[in-house]
Amino acid sequence: MKNTFFSLFILFALLGACKPKEKAQSAQDALLSDSEVFIHFKTTACFGECPVFEMTIYNNLFVDYNGEMFVEPLGNQSGYISQEQLKELNTLIKKCAFFELENEYDGEVTDLPSAYITVNQNGKSKKIHARFNIPVELRKLTKYLSEMPQNVRWDVQAEESQD
Repeated sequence: MKNTFFSLFILFALLGACKPKEKAQSAQDALLSDSEVFIHFKTTACFGECPVFEMTIYNNLFVDYNGEMFVEPLGNQSGYISQEQLKELNTLIKKCAFFELENEYDGEVTDLPSAYITVNQNGKSKKIHARFNIPVELRKLTKYLSEMPQNVRWDVQAEESQD
């Protein structure tokens, strides 16, 4: 009988020790499941020193980023944009009438980088490949997104984990 009680005590002690990890993981899972991709932006290489990076902005202001070449920061980063930056992105999306634009702006050119922009908003999703003959307002959105890596509040832990 003593062995049964002792075994149950050890079992409950071990289960209790695991609970905080489960709660922490559950909170992180809940944060990720509540966030949806707002914008995914990817740039490609050219024959010169064009910035090459990929960035995903979630509607909870979280940013995932991977800088590949000719851009700062390099490597994987995570951080946050501000409410003001989110407001500016929404303004630029509205001004260029993103969801009414063509899916591709390209031509017979070989030395221009491409930008791939996907926007998910109000239950709609659209991806545009922009490389050549890009409408002015879409160029403004692309320029803003291209400059964003220098204006994101990067998480220090993500930067330290690269070392």
